[in-house]
Amino acid sequence: MIFAYLLLVIIVVTFMIYRFYAGEIRERSELLFRQATEDVAQQIDGIFEEMDTLSTQLLSSETLQGIFLEASESDDELNYFDRHITEMRTAQDILWAFNSPKSRIYNISIFNDSDYLGLRFNPSVSRVRQVSSLPAWDEISADEFYRVLPPHTSYWDTINRKQVVSLYRPYVASDYGFSQLGTIEIEEDYAKIVKICENGVPETVGRIIILDHAGSLVYPAAEETLIGENLQDVLSSPDESIEIDGERYRMAKASLGWAPWEVVLLQEEKYFSDPLRQFIRNLILVISALTLLVFFVIILIVNAVTRPISKLVDEIDGYSLDQGEPRFHEYPVKEVSVIQSAFIRLIGRLRESVDELMLAHETELNLRIMNLQAKINPHFLFNSLTAISSIGMEEGSATVPVMCAQLSNLFRYTSSTTEKGATTLQDEVDNIELYMDFMKWRFEQDFEFTITSEGDLAQVPVPKLILQPLIENSFNHGFRQTLPPYRIDVTVSAAAPAWDLTLRDNGGGFTEEKLSGLQEGLRTVDEIFSRGKDYQELKTNDQAILNIYIRLKLQYRGSLSMTLGNGSEGGALIRIDSSIGGGEL
Repeated sequence: MIFAYLLLVIIVVTFMIYRFYAGEIRERSELLFRQATEDVAQQIDGIFEEMDTLSTQLLSSETLQGIFLEASESDDELNYFDRHITEMRTAQDILWAFNSPKSRIYNISIFNDSDYLGLRFNPSVSRVRQVSSLPAWDEISADEFYRVLPPHTSYWDTINRKQVVSLYRPYVASDYGFSQLGTIEIEEDYAKIVKICENGVPETVGRIIILDHAGSLVYPAAEETLIGENLQDVLSSPDESIEIDGERYRMAKASLGWAPWEVVLLQEEKYFSDPLRQFIRNLILVISALTLLVFFVIILIVNAVTRPISKLVDEIDGYSLDQGEPRFHEYPVKEVSVIQSAFIRLIGRLRESVDELMLAHETELNLRIMNLQAKINPHFLFNSLTAISSIGMEEGSATVPVMCAQLSNLFRYTSSTTEKGATTLQDEVDNIELYMDFMKWRFEQDFEFTITSEGDLAQVPVPKLILQPLIENSFNHGFRQTLPPYRIDVTVSAAAPAWDLTLRDNGGGFTEEKLSGLQEGLRTVDEIFSRGKDYQELKTNDQAILNIYIRLKLQYRGSLSMTLGNGSEGGALIRIDSSIGGGEL
């Protein structure tokens, strides 16, 4: 009984809402429909208003009247302005001055039987005579001032054959006895009207047509069979709807104030009612959802769920994370127990998040301390080396200051910071040259090296400290199992942005096991980068070569390869190539 009563109330409320809002929605749709038509008409009216304003300004120019009066009094049958360049330029400057850059008209023409002055074109005298004799330039009555020509091919643009609309009026010398000088024609690109119509009214709203006073179609110019023989009916019908080809259309009309045109917006009646149908669908959905909600609330009330929920809410409000694990009462209602379990799980996730946040803060603090130490240690080393160098000079040793200076430069390059650890290939080569010079103090005649470079290495950006670890590997691993003399040869060339480097030593070379492990590591890095994700899988296992390869791949991606092997005469051979594919050793 309660449910039947509730359903009856919902039906009555729905009917009342529909009666109240249905009429308002229809009125709003009709208002928007008419407003869209008037907006299009106002924008097109603005075009003709600008054209009329410009033609009126040209009429008022005394200088322009004087020039054209002199042209009209010329006895010969040639274009006056073809022979009087100075007057032509002066007149065109006046035309451009009135045709402002903010809303520039497509073209301005002032002409009579033989003389022509315009902005864009310079027609022949025969063309001027041909155009001036067209019936388009009918005599304008005193109460008209000007006339508008519907879309047509420009009479003057014989190359592009631009579609334009024109406003023309007699050119009268008001400052020289009202002499008839010719005709002023203002041309505007028809595409502007097309753009206004297309942008002003989406196809989902309706279709715009523009008719002139005779019922001829002005827009769209290329669809003269749009509504067949009903064009005149559309123009003359005072109704808000019209039947076309058996379909009923809603219709809104707006007349232009500056041209004898009528803007008409047509939309099929069935589409016009879409907002009302959408409102009914939404209303049904809302009422249905409301009905379900009410039924659910009644079920909750009947099952006495509200009281345990209130008790659970109170316990949740009184709980704090500082109290440890939450301990709540057991509830006989299943739904309340589910909510309680969800809250307990949420508390657990909150605790985990808090612990992770505290760990992140602690890690950040440790990193800052380590960073501070890293900044302090190089200064301590530089000061110590300076002290040692001073003592060496006091003791008369020439070697100690040089060694201290070299070691200081090595430390300075290693510890200096740049954006993202970037440097140039030239700096890297200079650093390993300094490093190997320093190592000669230790090995003296037992160590020789060569560095051969080609190209502008200073224009190649690379990560910092990618070469020195390779040199160190030769000393730490390659030369350990061999007898001197030791030798390292480095060849590097650059043609920015590509570059390649080859390093050879005469040490013991890579063992088969070591070489196999490194090559497998390189392939793993390539596979990770080819997937474009899961970079957290990148691991170096404290191997300098893999570390260098990963850093280079982060910068060069697929355009870099590293080849490892042993030379034909023994010793390690490493090749780095920044062009795709690399090369053979």
